[in-house]
Amino acid sequence: MLNQLSPHHYHTVLVWYLVQHSLSSFQKILHHFGSCEHATQANRLAEWRQLGLHANHLKRVSEFQTPQGQQQFEQIVQLICLHSDFVLTPQDIGYPTQLLPYSDHPPILFGQGQAHALLQPQIAMVGSRKPSPHGRQVAYDFAYYLSEKGFYISSGLAHGIDEAAHQGGLAHQRTIAITGTGLDTVYPAQNKQLAQQIIQSGAIVTEFLPTTLPLQQHFPRR
Repeated sequence: MLNQLSPHHYHTVLVWYLVQHSLSSFQKILHHFGSCEHATQANRLAEWRQLGLHANHLKRVSEFQTPQGQQQFEQIVQLICLHSDFVLTPQDIGYPTQLLPYSDHPPILFGQGQAHALLQPQIAMVGSRKPSPHGRQVAYDFAYYLSEKGFYISSGLAHGIDEAAHQGGLAHQRTIAITGTGLDTVYPAQNKQLAQQIIQSGAIVTEFLPTTLPLQQHFPRR
């Protein structure tokens, strides 16, 4: 749980909220204004209409300028503080350095658990949600032995291979879950206990804001 967001994180969250997780729109805004702090100054919000943004994003900007819209955003901020142990942007020392070379790295990450885990050597393991018993065992064994050698096992907290990979990594307290929802939701709900085990020694991270639903398009993106 966080007491509050830093000004930098607050304004980054605001832009991310207004563009509804659109990386291309976020990058346009950052390129035009130079920083999220400048982009969200009240006297500069009108400039957003010059950037060729999606109509839904401009609609949210208009809504944000009403008392009700600002209240809705503040509720999101409260949920972030309630459910997050850390928030990271590329300007923060703890942001995963292995993501920085990629042009589509997330502009912000929300996390639970141990932030230092994100800086450790990692191997990603994902697969079928309905594996054979043999496939599940192979995934567990790979994760078990790789985590024994010092690698954190990164997976998606889904049924099947993801579960087995996390469980194998947990044998040596080295696993990270990357989710397709906000931190206020564990999806699937049956993995709440697994999620609690993960954050004791590893981390759960997402680029998605609280109240984000587990939509199909979010899972390949994570």
